[in-house]
Amino acid sequence: MRLVTVHKIMIISSITMMFLFAVWSLFEYSDTKETVQLWIAIGSGTASVGLAVYLKYFLKKTAAMIPVTSPSTSQQNAESDNGPSPDA
Repeated sequence: MRLVTVHKIMIISSITMMFLFAVWSLFEYSDTKETVQLWIAIGSGTASVGLAVYLKYFLKKTAAMIPVTSPSTSQQNAESDNGPSPDA
C-alpha cells in the first residue's frame, strides 16, 4: 500500500471521529447544559471541517502526481529506449 493511500485513510478516519465526537458532545450538552461540552463540540466540529478542507487540498495535490506504472509497462518502455531488438 502506498503512503499516499495510508494518509488518505488516516485523514478520512480523523474527520469521521471528530464529527462523531462533536455530535456526542452536543448530546452531552443537551443533557447536562455544561458549557464545556458545547465548546468541545464547537472545537471538534471546527477540526472536522479543517481536516475536510485539508483532504480536499491533498486530493488535488496527489491527483497531479505521476501515476506509478506497472512492471510490464516499464519493461516495454526500457526495451523501446534501448533501440531496436537484435532480432530486427
